[in-house]
This record gives sequence, structure tokens and C-alpha cells, in this order.
Amino acid sequence: MKKQNFLFYACICLSQFLQAQSTVKIETPKETFQQERFHAMLKNIEPKADFLEYPFLVNYKGIEFYQEKINKLQNQDQKILLEAKLAEQYLLNGQTEKSIEILERILPQSENLKSNMRRRAEYDFIKSTLAISYLRLGEQKNCILNHNAESCLFPIQNAGVYKFKDATKHAIDIYKEIIKETTDNSLSKWLLNLAYMSIGEWPDSVPAQYLIPLDKFDEKIDKIKFKDIAPSLGINQTGLSGSESLEDFDNDGDLDLFIVQEGFDTPAKLLINNGDKGFEDKSQQAGITGEIAGRITVHADFNNDGFIDVFICRGGWQTQENNFPPSSLMRNNGDGTFTNVTIESGLLAFLPISSAAWGDYDNDGWLDLFMGVESIMHEYPQEQNPHPSLLYHNNKDGTFTEVTKESGINVVEMIKGVSWGDYNNDGLQDLYLSNYKGRRYLFKNSKTTTGTNFFTDETLSAGVGNPISGIPAFFFDYNNDGWLDIFTPAHYNDDPKEYVGVQAKEETYPRLYRNKQDGTFEDVTKIMGLNRNLYVMGINYGDIDYDGYPDIYAGTGNLKFQELYPNLMLRNDGGNRFQDVTAATRTGHLQKGHGVAFGDIDNDGDQDMYAVLGGGFSGDIYQNAMFSNSGNGNHWIYLNLQGKKSNRSAIGARIKVTIETEKGEKEIFTSVNTGGSFGASCLRREIGLGNAKSIKQIEVFWPTSNKNQVFTGLQMNALYQIIEGNTSAKLQELKKINFENIMNKKVENHHD
Repeated sequence: MKKQNFLFYACICLSQFLQAQSTVKIETPKETFQQERFHAMLKNIEPKADFLEYPFLVNYKGIEFYQEKINKLQNQDQKILLEAKLAEQYLLNGQTEKSIEILERILPQSENLKSNMRRRAEYDFIKSTLAISYLRLGEQKNCILNHNAESCLFPIQNAGVYKFKDATKHAIDIYKEIIKETTDNSLSKWLLNLAYMSIGEWPDSVPAQYLIPLDKFDEKIDKIKFKDIAPSLGINQTGLSGSESLEDFDNDGDLDLFIVQEGFDTPAKLLINNGDKGFEDKSQQAGITGEIAGRITVHADFNNDGFIDVFICRGGWQTQENNFPPSSLMRNNGDGTFTNVTIESGLLAFLPISSAAWGDYDNDGWLDLFMGVESIMHEYPQEQNPHPSLLYHNNKDGTFTEVTKESGINVVEMIKGVSWGDYNNDGLQDLYLSNYKGRRYLFKNSKTTTGTNFFTDETLSAGVGNPISGIPAFFFDYNNDGWLDIFTPAHYNDDPKEYVGVQAKEETYPRLYRNKQDGTFEDVTKIMGLNRNLYVMGINYGDIDYDGYPDIYAGTGNLKFQELYPNLMLRNDGGNRFQDVTAATRTGHLQKGHGVAFGDIDNDGDQDMYAVLGGGFSGDIYQNAMFSNSGNGNHWIYLNLQGKKSNRSAIGARIKVTIETEKGEKEIFTSVNTGGSFGASCLRREIGLGNAKSIKQIEVFWPTSNKNQVFTGLQMNALYQIIEGNTSAKLQELKKINFENIMNKKVENHHD
């Protein structure tokens, strides 16, 4: 940092320090200075690039950009298109009525373009933008301004049906015209059907030739239902895309939320679960309000002090050099506060970090950190400025050392997803990376006490390099055979062809790779019923019915307003196939889905789910959802694992539960991690046991000590703490939280 910049930041830091609230505990003056210095950097992170280089999150710049072009315009023949582009920016900035005003004015002027082959695309753009503007205005008036638990849930029904219908009816009229005028109109047909559904007139009022059977993928299940209780609890934070860590940050036995969302004035949120008193926003007291514009969080106890810390990723999708925002390491001080220790930890990096994951790659008992970095390779060699992804080794004293080169990892790609997992069961954490513009990467870990190049690229030999575009990815054991499999969705902004009866291209399918237990994998995507475009951005897995098999929730966070597809709940049917139970479970949110986290938030014996919703354009805001699980009747056991020789979070530990059933013994496998790479679930292992009669034994493998421990005599439907090396598991209290009482009191107070 240049001297004059350092002095500038120092002055700001001193001023902010003098005004700091006394509720925030900072352990040393040096840490105070470094934290305020860091926050001063964040205040200037809004991209300075030309709008065309960075066309989202700053759509007010788009308005300025096109207005200036119109003002300088000499050739009036170009004015219609520029005004249409200006209207689009008003839409993307959330000023939808202004967009409609401009488009309605210029649409009649554009009619003569329909017969002009060279300029027909301009007319189509104006009309489609007007249609989606009316559709979005309907969402704003109903789903956002008059939000309730069923708003924008697919299929739209009951309280989700719009009260204010005029804007949506205008959209319907325009989509009918578009469908008549065009040949490739699958997207318009899809949006037309959604529009009819939102005003309660689907399917009866839809013209027969345009009607789409919107239950094409639905499988009927009765016993698994979810309800969005975030509005009733007051934790439906409104914002843009982002992510969350669902974890017990205050060690009181229930799960809290650490939330980040994009937007250059949007601070991180810490929502503390106070049991029967509901959630309380403790962001100010925690000292995290200076942590703005986060994209992804991953959590773990990096310093082994017994309190869960958080790493915040920033800079994804940004393209301009020398202005990338730094990511943050937030240390949990154990007193309700967090301290930004990025600078002193050695993790300060001005890079486009799109994802990260904690894992102890050398089994020294301390968690290391891998950062997935985006490197956009330009067409011209002189413009190349590659950014390798980075591996940081934990020095056991609160600091980290970058060891990427010596580790053997050399990835200069647009990395979007990161996942640690021991796929060959040799006790070492391996690494899987997703790539937005190329093949995937599987690095096998062979770390010994000495030596370099201990990670080797096994992608091609293992057969896990596809698809050639994607965002999240994760290891999980979908078929319960004790060997980690890989799920890695594709990311293609394709029309909803499958919803209108046209099979999507195979390149748009996700890939589910079954571990063959010999270092290679088999592509079982089609066998498992996943051969379809999932439109995935954020994703994670949990067990929604506690049958012992992990299910998947996919957030469809594609950027454009027109790409309005339901987020998907995919139930694992005994490791034999995945069922689309989106409609049946009432989890098919139509708003942009990003961070997803599973965990039993009310401690009632089933997994709930928090979803961060909202898009990437400035005006694409929405309320987050907390889907409460109605229960399923199956048995379960919860385990809090604590490492001693292994890292205290027990990340990388493997668990095998042997249960007794009417048909004999059955084994259920899991490992400790936070799940997908866009959303972080709790580290407490919440293990479904299905219709078990009893637990025969639980076996835990600890990676650092390289030992198995066996525990017997454990009861079902209970929480236990297991500490590495201790011979017995300790039964812990799991206090059920009755959120219904809280919600009922709020309703009573509202009526009063």
C-alpha cells in the first residue's frame, strides 16, 4: 500500500475507533486498528469499471450510461434501441414503473421494425422487456410489498395468489402477442403459464394451445411438507444474492444464522436463536456491520478455541484488475463479538474469490483453507492477468502461510466451487473444484510429513471432468456405501425447454458420479433420474425425511429476470433415484436461489432449511426464506463431534451408524463438513435412521489420530457429544423450540 493511502486509512481508522460502540469487544489495540483499516478498504469496493464491463449490482450506472448516450445522440434512427436499453436498466435497478413508462411510449414507434429483417431483433427486445417489466411489477406489488409465507412458491396457490393483478394481466396480453409473432417461444409460453397461475387462473383461463402441464416433474409424497416461517419470525432479510452459515455461534445448543448478501451498502447479519423468544439481530453488538457486500460464507473453528469462526468470500464475477475487494476472516471471540483478523492472519488478498472451504489437508489437527479464485482468461495474450486458486496452511498461531505452489495444485481457471472430502478413504482430505469455463478438477492428496507436489490431478483418470461449466459442487455419499460420491451441476442459462416438453441438451445436465471404490467414478446421472437442466446457482444437501439418504435442494439463481424457474427439492429414494418433490414439499421458490443451509433450527427432530433469495441486478431483491419441516416420523440421532488431536470442528471425521431394523442390520454413513459450496450447513451431524428399531453401534474415524472409536448403548432421537479419545458418548440436552408460540403472539399483537 502506498504511503499516502496508508496515512489516509490510518486517519479514518482512528476516527472510527474513537466512535466505536463499547458493546464490541476488541482484544488488542493492534487488532482494533487492523479491523478498522480493513473496513475502510471495504467502503471503496464498488467497481470503478465502465458499466459495460460490470453490468450488475450497479444498474444506476447503466441508467446514467444510456441516458448520456441518448443526450449525445446525433442519429435519431438509433434512439429507439437506446431508449429500450435505458428502460431495461430502470427495470434491473428496481424502478419498474419507469421502465414500463418508457417502453409503452416507444413500442408504437417500433412497430415498423417488425418487417425489417435487420432490425426485427430491436422490436422483439422492446416487447419482451415490456412483458417481463409488467411481470416483475406484479411480483413487486404482491410477493415483495405484500409478502407472506406462500409468496412466489411454485405452484402458486392459496395465499400466494396475487391480490393486485393488473400488472400481471398486462404481461399476459403481451406474452400472447409474442407467442403469435415468434417461432422459438418456449420461454414466453412458460412465463405466460406462470402469470396465469399467479393470478389464480391456471389452467382454466390459459388458451389450450399455450397450456403447459406444470406438474411434469412432480412426484406425489404426503408426509414431507415445509412452511416458510421467516416472515412470522422476522428473519426474512431482504436483499440481493448471498449466502449463510447456519451454526451454533454462541454455544447454547441451538442454531444461529450468519448471513451475507451482495450490495455495496449491505452489511453482514448475525441472527441469534434465543429459543422460545425467537431470533434477535445481534449484528451491531457483534461488531460485524462493517462487513459489507459478502457473497459466500464458510465456517469452522480455525483456531481450535471452541468457538466457530467465519470466512467471507468477496470479488466473484468482477473483472476489473486492481480493484478486487478483500475477503474476510472473522474470529469468534466467544463473548458474542467477532473480530476481523484478515490482515494479521496473512489471508489478506485482493482477488476475485468466489468460494472457499476448510479442511485439514496435512492432518496436523489445524484447519487449512482453500480459496477458489476466478481467473478470466481474455482473448488477447497481452491482456492476461491470471489469478491462481490458493491453498493456505494453518500455522497453529492464528496465522496462515500460502503453500499453493509447493502443494502441487496449479489451477488458473474460473473456479466457482470448492469441496474437501476423502474420496479414497485413505485418511487424507482430497479436493474437488468446479470451473465456470472449463473442466472440473479432482486432486488426490498423498501428503506425508515431508515433500512437495503431494496433490496430483486425477480428474481424467477418475472420470469426473464434466460438465464443462458450472458453479457449485460437493462430495457426499448418496448411496450409503461408505465411499464419497460427487455431485456437480452444470450452469447453462437455457430456455425452460423441458418444462414445455422439449428435452434439454445433455451438456446442460448435472453430473452425479458414483464412487467405484478403486479411484474411479461412474456417471450415474441418467440412472438416478437427474438427466435434466437444473439451472443451478446455490445448492446443498440434507435429509428431509430422515431415511438416512441425503437429499438435494437446488437454488436456481440464474441472472436474468426472465429466467424464473422454481428452486428444486430432489428427494433421494433409497439411493436408487432422485425424485422431484418440489411441489409436494412446498419449497419451489420462484425467486433467485443462492445460499442454502440445512439444520434442525427448532430442535424438534427434523431438518429445516434456510435459503438466501435475491438476484444479482441492483433491483432484484427478495426476502430470504426459512423452511420449517413438518416432520416425518422417522428416527434420528444428533452428534456433536469434538476433535482433540484432530481439528476441534472434527471436519473430515467419518461416521458409521449401524442400526437394527426389521430386515436386519443396516449401515448409514456420513462425514463432518458444511456441505455445498454456496451455503454452509451446521457441523452438528443430524443423522436420519429411518424406521430403525435401535442403534447397534456408532463408529467414528478421526483423521489426525487415524483411529476408529466405537460407541454402543446410544439411544435414538437424542443428542450426544463425542470427544476424540473419550471412551463414552455424553448425552446432551436438546431443548425443543416452539416457534408456533412466537408466531401466534405476533399475530395477537398485530390484531391488538
